Amino acid sequence: MGKISNGQVGVVAVLSRGNSAGLVGGQLYLPQAWSSDAARCAQARVPVAARSYRSKPEVAAALVDHLLGQGLVRADWVGGRRGLR
Repeated sequence: MGKISNGQVGVVAVLSRGNSAGLVGGQLYLPQAWSSDAARCAQARVPVAARSYRSKPEVAAALVDHLLGQGLVRADWVGGRRGLR
């Protein structure tokens, strides 16, 4: 209510089987406004290599590629869900 607040948005990978699920990967999402503000990123200690903008689906795809490519998980299929705002 009239306040500006900061929050963090994450993109996560969850592996599930039956009634069980577990978090297997995750990464913080960097909004486009932040990625173009070097001073803000430096103050927040965002590593230079992580300052380029990627959409949430792009971040999710990179997580899945990493997990499958490194053999860290096996999956018959991959699905996605857009979270709450």
